[in-house]
Amino acid sequence: MTYHRDHCRPSVGGDELLCCRTAPDGSLPLTAMNEASGDDNAPLLDTPREETFDRVTRMVCRLLDVPVSLFSIVDSSRQFFKSAHGLPEPWASLRETPLSHSICQHVVELDAPLAVGDTRSEVSLSGNLAITQFDVAAYLGVPVRDAEGRVFASLCAIDHQKRNWREDDLATMRDLAAMVESELHLRSEILSRREAERDLRLNEARLRSIADAAPAMMWQTDQRGASIYRSRRWQEFTGQPPSQAFGFGWLDAVHPEDRARIGEIILHANAAKQAFHTDYRLLRADGIWRRISDAGNPHFADDGAFLGLVGSAYDDTERKLAEETREFIGRELSHRIKNVFAMISGLVGLSARDHDGSRDFAQTLRDRIAALARAHEFALPSTGSPGGDHRPHTMTALLRTLLAPYQAEANSARIVITAEDISVGSGAAVTLAMLLHELTTNALKYGALAADTGQIVLRGEVDHDDYLLVWEERGGPAIDGPPSKQGFGTLMVQRAANLQLGASFQYAWERRGLRLTLRIPVASVTM
Repeated sequence: MTYHRDHCRPSVGGDELLCCRTAPDGSLPLTAMNEASGDDNAPLLDTPREETFDRVTRMVCRLLDVPVSLFSIVDSSRQFFKSAHGLPEPWASLRETPLSHSICQHVVELDAPLAVGDTRSEVSLSGNLAITQFDVAAYLGVPVRDAEGRVFASLCAIDHQKRNWREDDLATMRDLAAMVESELHLRSEILSRREAERDLRLNEARLRSIADAAPAMMWQTDQRGASIYRSRRWQEFTGQPPSQAFGFGWLDAVHPEDRARIGEIILHANAAKQAFHTDYRLLRADGIWRRISDAGNPHFADDGAFLGLVGSAYDDTERKLAEETREFIGRELSHRIKNVFAMISGLVGLSARDHDGSRDFAQTLRDRIAALARAHEFALPSTGSPGGDHRPHTMTALLRTLLAPYQAEANSARIVITAEDISVGSGAAVTLAMLLHELTTNALKYGALAADTGQIVLRGEVDHDDYLLVWEERGGPAIDGPPSKQGFGTLMVQRAANLQLGASFQYAWERRGLRLTLRIPVASVTM
């Protein structure tokens, strides 16, 4: 490719103003025309004239003192005049020409300004019908780029006389083209925002449709904690119309005794930007109070800005009633079992009154029955009774309470307990009670407690993230090896300990007695 200039003055700094880039045969290359412009700018093609762009072409004519100015969009087969000032008919009305009448196509192709002072003597433009049809004697065009920076159009000045284009002329054209590009960029931004807002509205509508179809009552608050959305399920459940539930009006459906507490919970969670879970009573549309479980989480924008809380509430009445029924039955069962122990203890005492020599034996038996009753409490879950849970909550206290019924009075070393103390949660206490009951029952039948000289040594210690309990039997009947099968109770207790506590069991069937190592995660013990 070669460069040449014609009727162009050099710039002040010595740089050349222009100009035309031509092929060796003197023609302007068009091979990349379809790639450089065209269909990507279809939104502007074939659209009505706009004052915004007409103002620019008028300014070109006035500032450069030329009769014609065009804002020409070039595609693969034609040029479309988005704006034209001073163009003769019929082209002014048609507002487009084939590429055979286009000089602007070369600006788009070259992606550079094109200045021709005498078109009729320019070899590269020979045969271009714009020269004769539009009376183009001199041409100055600059590229116009879209929002993505692609050249798709030309803003040009046309004179009917030969002309030496100045550097100031080119600077003026570039400034005016920049105005056009700024307008296009602004429109693109506005269009993108409108599309984003439309997508946002569609997503919100989709999410609300999903929320309305959900069985739970979905809700959302603003940054102040005021409700801005309550799903259709809430409206159906409470009978509140949306206008009444907005803000803090939804609290009107909450039981008066719960209302202040729930309002404070919502406001505190909103201010702290943290999750919450709570229960309250809610008036159903049929006038019946229902027990509701409600949970919320903070909602943040992509930039981290806090938007409010989102959450869901559901009718938990049946589950809570079933839970209370189970607790009532558990309390009743525990009470009746305690009565049985008390009755047995009383019968032993009454029987001993008639036999002076058996009173010491009767007292020992009554003490064992009482200890067994205390251990039995751990085989039942905590009932949450008004009196509270008075069971021991440390490992040493728990082990001593559970094994007290099996300790021989004459020999305090019958069962030796040395345990590193950690807190024990109610869930773990129940499982450990069942496990130790099974182990001591088997020891009474087949192991160390079946012999007068037998002994059980129970050690406990923290090992990193686990708690180790080692159960070791000595002095009982000799063991030839592991049993051919384990009892149903043992299997059930092991499965419960594994599922509920994540416990693992290691059995060593030594000749002098069983040695069991139980490993439990500390987190499971304290839960």
